[in-house]
Amino acid sequence: MKRQFFLILSLFLASNCFSQTRVSGIVKNEKGDPVFNASVILMRSTDSLTVAFAFTDDEGFYEIFTKSEAEKMLLSVYGFNVKKQTKLIDNVSQTVDFVVKEEAILLQEVSIKSEKIWENNDTISYLVSAFRDTTDVVIADVLKKMPGIEVDDDGKIEYKGKPISKFYIENMDMLQGRYNLATQNISATDVATVQVLENHQPVKALSNIDIADDAAINIKLKPGSKGTFALTADVGVGYDENLLWDGKLAGMYFGKRQQYLSTLNANNSGYRLTDNRNITVRPFASIIKPSTPTINERSRTFNNSYGFTFNTLQKMKNDAELSVNALYGGDEIKKSSFSQTTYFIPQSDSINLSEDMNSMEMTHNFEAGINYVLNKEKDYLGINFLAAGSNVNDSSNIMRDYLVRQNQSYQAISTKLDLRWVRRNRNDSGKGIEIESKNSYGTLPYSSGARPGSFPDILNDSVKYALTNQDINLTSLKSYNVLRFLSLFVWKRFTLFPTATFSLERQTLGSTLDLTDNGGNTFTLEEPQYGNDILWLKLQPAIGLTFDYRSLRIKSQLYIPVQLRYIDFIDDRNDNSYNNIKVLSQPSFSFKYKMNHRFDISVNSFIYNSTPSLQTLYSGYILRDYRTLARYDSRLADTWGNSSSLKLTYDNIFKYLVCDASVNYNRYKNEVMYAQNFEGDMLIINAVEKESTGDYLSFSLYAGKGFEWHNLNINAKCSYGYGRTPQLVEDKVATYFNKGWNANVTASLRITERIIFSNKGSWSRMISKLEGQTSNQKPIISFIDQANIDFILPFGISVGSSLEYYHTSGMGRRQDFGLLDCNISYTYKRVRFILDCQNILNTKNFVYSYYSDIYGYYSEYSIRPRSVMLTAKFKVL
Repeated sequence: MKRQFFLILSLFLASNCFSQTRVSGIVKNEKGDPVFNASVILMRSTDSLTVAFAFTDDEGFYEIFTKSEAEKMLLSVYGFNVKKQTKLIDNVSQTVDFVVKEEAILLQEVSIKSEKIWENNDTISYLVSAFRDTTDVVIADVLKKMPGIEVDDDGKIEYKGKPISKFYIENMDMLQGRYNLATQNISATDVATVQVLENHQPVKALSNIDIADDAAINIKLKPGSKGTFALTADVGVGYDENLLWDGKLAGMYFGKRQQYLSTLNANNSGYRLTDNRNITVRPFASIIKPSTPTINERSRTFNNSYGFTFNTLQKMKNDAELSVNALYGGDEIKKSSFSQTTYFIPQSDSINLSEDMNSMEMTHNFEAGINYVLNKEKDYLGINFLAAGSNVNDSSNIMRDYLVRQNQSYQAISTKLDLRWVRRNRNDSGKGIEIESKNSYGTLPYSSGARPGSFPDILNDSVKYALTNQDINLTSLKSYNVLRFLSLFVWKRFTLFPTATFSLERQTLGSTLDLTDNGGNTFTLEEPQYGNDILWLKLQPAIGLTFDYRSLRIKSQLYIPVQLRYIDFIDDRNDNSYNNIKVLSQPSFSFKYKMNHRFDISVNSFIYNSTPSLQTLYSGYILRDYRTLARYDSRLADTWGNSSSLKLTYDNIFKYLVCDASVNYNRYKNEVMYAQNFEGDMLIINAVEKESTGDYLSFSLYAGKGFEWHNLNINAKCSYGYGRTPQLVEDKVATYFNKGWNANVTASLRITERIIFSNKGSWSRMISKLEGQTSNQKPIISFIDQANIDFILPFGISVGSSLEYYHTSGMGRRQDFGLLDCNISYTYKRVRFILDCQNILNTKNFVYSYYSDIYGYYSEYSIRPRSVMLTAKFKVL
C-alpha cells in the first residue's frame, strides 16, 4: 500500500513538473560582464499580458517558470541603463541568453503589473477600485486600507511609518503641504490609482545628484473626473446639550493645465479649521491650560469655528507651474481638565501639584502664498513667497487651594521667501550649479497676566500683590544661502561637489514686568534683572566638499564643511554683552546599498553643533507662566552631538508586503545646565555653567501586508526607546532614565461583500527612573483599541458602529473606559444622509498619563457628551 501511495505521489509530482515551462539564462552586457538586477518578463505574444517575471542575480542568471498553454511567448529584458530587448520564443523549457546594450533610457519603461498593485521602478501604484467599498466616501477612507499607507486622525499620511514629503494631484503640487484638503474632499469614486513615489527627488535636475529617502503620493483621477468643475456640500444639524451645526462647501476642478480647490466651512461639532498653516509661531511664554490629549479631534473639541481656503494652480506655456494659496479661519475653543503633576526631586520627597483647569482660546489666522516652479531635466527654478498673521486671545482659570486667573494675547506677523535655481550644463549633463536662499522675518508682541501676583518673594520684596503682567516683544530675521557646483570633478564613479553657504540670524528681545498691588496701583519693575533689551546676531559662512560615489548597487555621500561662526550678544539693560568666534566642522555621511531587488540597507550619520537661541539666553527675569520664572544669566554655550541611524527595508509588492527595521542613536554634550529650583511648588529656572552628557537609543520595526483573502490589510509598527538625561534640580545633578515601548496595529477586512471590519490598536509602556532612587516609579501602561464594523444593507442603506476602549494605569491610578458611536447612512439619488450618534455611553473624561524628564503628568480631560447629528452630503454641480 505504501509503495502504491509513493508511486502515485511521484507520478503526480512528475506530471506537475512536466506541465511547467522553465526558461533560464544569463544576461550580459557587450563587455561580457553580468548584468545585476535586470527585470526579465515573460508575456503572452497575443496581448503582452505578463504571466511571469524574475530578476537577474549577481552572475546575471535568471529563471522563470510558467504553466501558460500559449504556443508562443515574448521574453523581455529591462533594467537601469539597459536598452529593452525582446525575443519571441516557443513555449518549451529552454535556455535563452541575452547580450544587452547599456543605454540611458526612460525608467518609466520598466513596468510589472499585478491585480491590485503594480511596480514601476520607484513608483508603486495602487488600484483604488480594488480597495474601495461603498462605505468609503473620500479618498482618505481608501488610503487607510492600502498596504504600507497610514492616515492619522489629523489627516497626516505616512508611508512605511514615515510622513510623506509631497502630495501631487495629476503630478501637480497645488496644495503646498495642505493635502488633507484634497484627501478629505476628493470623492473616492473619482480616483483611479494612488501612486507612491519612493526615493522621491522633487527637483528633476538633481535626480542623479542627491540621495533621496523620502516618499511622495500622486493621485491619478479617472478620465471622467478631469476637466469638469465639481461643487459638493455637507449640511448637518444635531444636539448634545446644545444645538449642533456643521456646514461645508467644496469646489474643485482638475484639468490638464489648471487646478482649483476651495472650501468654506463652519461648525461647532468638533472640527478645528485653523490647523492648515505652513507657518507656526511660539511665544516665549504661555499660560497654563489643559493639555490636549491624543483622542480624536471631534471627541475632544468644544468649538465654534469657521474657515475659508482658496487654492489654484496654472501651468504656463513653458510648463512652469504657478500656484496661489490662501486661508483664513477662526476658532473659539473651550477646554477643561483635572491634572496632577509630580516633580521627582533627587534625595527628597516628590512635589505634587493638583489643578482644576478651564480655558477659552480665541484664534484668528490668515495665510497667503504664491509659488512658481519650473521643473525640467536640466533646469529648475522655484520661488515661494508666504505671508501669515495670527491674532490670539486666551484665558484660563485654575483652581488649586486658591483661584488663579490667567490671560494672554499676541499678534504675530511672519513672511517667508524661498528661492532655488538649478542649471545643468547642456554639453556635459553631469556638471551644473545650484543656488538656494531661504529667508524669513517675523514680529511677535506678547502680553500675559496672572492673578494673584506670582513669586512675591523675588518680584515684590515678599509682599503679596494682585497681578503680574509680562510684556515681551520679539523680532526675528533669518537667512540661509547655498551655492553648490554640481559634478565639478568626476573620476570613474567618484564625483566632487564644492559648496559655499552663508547664514544670518538676527533677533531682538525686549521685555518688562509690571505689578499691580492690592490697592489697584500698577508700576513697572525698573531694576535691570526684571527686564530685557537684547540684540542677538549670528553669522555663519562656510565652505565644504561633498564626495559622492555611485555604482549599480551603492549610493554614498560624505560632506565635510568648515564653518566660521560669529555671534554678537548685546544686552544693554543687564550690561551683559559679548561676542564669540569659532571655527567648526559638522560632517555628515550617508550610504545606501541595494542588496537585491527586494532589500535595501542605508546608514546615515552626522555631527551637529548648536548654540542657544534667545529662548534660553536672556538675562532678565521672564514669567513663562504663573508658576515658572526663568532667566539665563550665563555665557554663550555649545551643544555637540552625533546622530546615527541604520535602516533595512524590504519590498515585495507582488506579495503586498513592505517592511522596515531601523536603529537610531543620539549622543550629546552640553556646556551649560539649567538649574530648576522650587519655591514651594513654583519653579525658578537659571542657567549654570556645568557640563553634562546624555544619549538616546531607539529601535523600530514596521510591516505592511495585504492579502487577497477578504481584502485583509495589516500595518504594524513597534518601537523601543531608552534615554539618559542629566538634570540639575535643587542644586543637585541627577540622571533621569526613561524607557518606552510602543506597538501599533491597524487592520481592515472585508468579511463579506456586505460586512466591513477595521481595527486600530496601540499599546505603550513608559517608565522613568531617577539615579540613586531606591523606589522606582511605577510604569505607565496605556492600551487603546478602536474597532469599527459596517453592514451594507439593500436599498442604499448602511449601518456602522465604532467601539473605542481605553486603559491607563500608572502614577497610583488605574482607569478603564469606553466610547461607543454608531451611524446609519442612506443614499437617495445624489444625496447621502448620515445619522451619527456619538459617545452613546456618555463618557465624561479622557484619562491619560506620561513621564517627561523630571516630572510625571496625569490628566482627566473633559470630552464631548452624547450627541446626535444628521448630515446630508451631496453634489451641487
